[in-house]
Amino acid sequence: MTTTQDEYTAYLRNQLFGPFAGTTEWLPKNDPPHKRYITGILYPRVRNTTAPAPSELEDELGSVVGDADEPDDSPLSAMLQRAPASAGLTFAVTTDAVVNVQTSAAVYHPDAPPPSEDPSDKRGPKGFLREPLTTESVHLSDANVGDSAHAIFDGRAELRVRWRRIAGFGVVTVSIINNAEMLPSDWLQPADCLYQVKMDISCVSGEFRQPPVPDVAFDIEESVLKLRYRNHCAWASGHSTSVTWDAILDGCPPNRIAIEFLPFSDVHPFSAGIREGANFNPQVLAIQALAKVENGAELRSLLDPFVADHRAWVDSQRRIQIDACHQEAFAAVLNDLEQQINRLQNGIDILCDESDPHRLAAFRHANAAMLDQMERSAHREDRSLDRSKVRWRPFQLAFQLLAMPGVLESADGDGRDLVDLIWFPTGGGKTEAYLLLAAFTIIYRRLHFGEQGQGTCVLSRYTLRLLTSQQFERTATLVCALERMRRLGSIPGNDIIDIGLWIGGGEHSSPNTHKQAFEAYGKMLEETRPVNRFMLVECPWCGCAIIPSRQEDDRTRYGINCTATSFSFRCPDSGCDFHDRLPIQVVDEGLYAQPPTILLATIDKFARLPWEARSRSFFGIGQNVRSPDLVIQDELHLISGPLGTIAAIYEAAIDVLIQHSGGSPKYVAATATIRGATDQARRLYGRDVRLFPASGPNANDSYYMTIDKTNAVSRRYMGIMGQGHSPLTNTVHIMAAMVDAGQVVTDSDDYWTLVAYHNSRRELGKTMTLARDDIPARIQLICTEDRQKNRRTCESVVELSGNLKSYQVPKVLSALKLARQTGEAVDVVGVICIGSRCGK
Repeated sequence: MTTTQDEYTAYLRNQLFGPFAGTTEWLPKNDPPHKRYITGILYPRVRNTTAPAPSELEDELGSVVGDADEPDDSPLSAMLQRAPASAGLTFAVTTDAVVNVQTSAAVYHPDAPPPSEDPSDKRGPKGFLREPLTTESVHLSDANVGDSAHAIFDGRAELRVRWRRIAGFGVVTVSIINNAEMLPSDWLQPADCLYQVKMDISCVSGEFRQPPVPDVAFDIEESVLKLRYRNHCAWASGHSTSVTWDAILDGCPPNRIAIEFLPFSDVHPFSAGIREGANFNPQVLAIQALAKVENGAELRSLLDPFVADHRAWVDSQRRIQIDACHQEAFAAVLNDLEQQINRLQNGIDILCDESDPHRLAAFRHANAAMLDQMERSAHREDRSLDRSKVRWRPFQLAFQLLAMPGVLESADGDGRDLVDLIWFPTGGGKTEAYLLLAAFTIIYRRLHFGEQGQGTCVLSRYTLRLLTSQQFERTATLVCALERMRRLGSIPGNDIIDIGLWIGGGEHSSPNTHKQAFEAYGKMLEETRPVNRFMLVECPWCGCAIIPSRQEDDRTRYGINCTATSFSFRCPDSGCDFHDRLPIQVVDEGLYAQPPTILLATIDKFARLPWEARSRSFFGIGQNVRSPDLVIQDELHLISGPLGTIAAIYEAAIDVLIQHSGGSPKYVAATATIRGATDQARRLYGRDVRLFPASGPNANDSYYMTIDKTNAVSRRYMGIMGQGHSPLTNTVHIMAAMVDAGQVVTDSDDYWTLVAYHNSRRELGKTMTLARDDIPARIQLICTEDRQKNRRTCESVVELSGNLKSYQVPKVLSALKLARQTGEAVDVVGVICIGSRCGK
């Protein structure tokens, strides 16, 4: 069955690889084939590879230089040209194999009239007419050991073969080389190029084998990766191109291997729900049931089978037959799983121990608060929510059991000296997992320590302003739920439970001082279309806009109370529970004066600590409150390189400040990638790390997460390398094709907005200019005549970068929610993503 992804992929292939208009297409002179298509082209060989590039490509490429040590006629020399003249692949076969190599390509003849025109009409339009070249087949076997050459396409090209005997296999390299040549000073002739080059290889007898690779692992982590992906084979490697194969099952030899200039791979969705055949009561995941559990014995009756089922799965993994080369890694994996099971069971024992009733009470209230948070989030999005049917994903509940002992102040505080790292794919629910832990910590402190449990309890840091803004909205809803429970008497304490956003500073962020806030507030009141400079766009509890869309004389329509010495939010809706005051603060002076329960900040803001004495209040210094008990770091993988070096210094200082107050925080981190996480956490925090969920011996299954290959919906990653063209040309061609495909291929909203990621502001700036000028012009060129009137013109182009002021970020995020059918959907959004600068 053809999916929208397949149609989208086919459209990009037609636009970038060709041919777009059929096997005998005709292209006008102003759109020659070597510029119309950006990949799948073999250019003429440059005779002197140490000479400059052909003059036509010189501006774009600078040089077509290959490796001076390679002979001029070698396949490698032709591949290393900036405008490559060859492409090939290397694969392995059994020694008895007979291999069939099938090749195809096309040429474009210049000065040709369109097929519909009279060829004798000298005054008619002239252009380039495509001619498919005869498909060639060449048989190879072990008899061809050594080097051989085979003429194809009537001498236009040559098939170069190198057959070697290695490790009991035949290791074969096959390359197609364009036989046309040109001098460095020559202009490129489009007719000398080969277009839409293809090469398919199949076994007439024998079969493919995985090419031998060195069995080297530099550390245990790399050994574990080899174990987990032992059935994921690379059956070939490409040269100046990628490769593809048709293996149906992991580890099974394919029937065919081919070169591929537009490779793609489908990443199947994961399943994080209850495993098929799980032997525990699903009610253990019901949030409402957990919020109402009456005693430790009742909770244990639910949780013990939950962990026992995990243990049974671990026991089943022990029985897997593993090759001797993976035994050391297999033992390490089983050891990690056993430690995880033991910590889960310890969490149950501590939670259900009624010698400290505050633990169970905090657990109940935390679940109730999270349920309220989910309900209010659904309300703001006009979704209905049946509280009785809301469930935790198994890994979210398990993480609570695992990490909860680490935030307790007792000898039972197992894991307080560890960094618990949640590794789960984006969108899997990591945020909810650590928000539940944060809610538990806040409530337990107030129940167990009374007034000393007030003050800042949780430090939550993000490397990116954009992420901080997004998490601020989600966390603020939880804080409102907790504060409402405090007002109703379920949680003790006279101080409000609130959240503070500590990213202020400069014109791009919220104000540092009350004076600055008062000036910004006064300016806002005078604006015909008020600009919200205070980060909070809507009430996190009911969704009412904090600032009206147009100027209002009625000040109560503005959800801000501001003077020269104070600042606070309130919900403008008189029916909201927080009409009087929202438990949110964004002005630095307000945060220092009344430290928030949860402090959200970008990691670079902590660089203010040595220069701002008032920030000591966040650590309970000089106050009769505890220091923070929980430190949350999201997107841990971004804290690397120079940023990681600086961050580690401040982490040490923060740790000393907390220990100076008699505390020792529990560290929790989240990431979507885990390579080198152990060393990274140790260097950042001086602590060992425990990955959760611990990896199983197979990449597709870690008990709490399995890869669902039966689901037709997947993410498709496609690689495009436009050889022979400049990066800017490639950007224009690729983005124009993708934007156009969003209109041509489907009516779905899913493919309308193109998100372009960059690693510098300079590159982002170039793309934003292209998106408003060159890309619409390119779309006009590639559009068929019947679509010209309705073609996309990229009217809505936005960016998410440091060029935006902080209060503008929520507005851009809101614009990205607009559906295609509104006529105001964003066409292109440019994003910077490099360490902490993504959105900074």
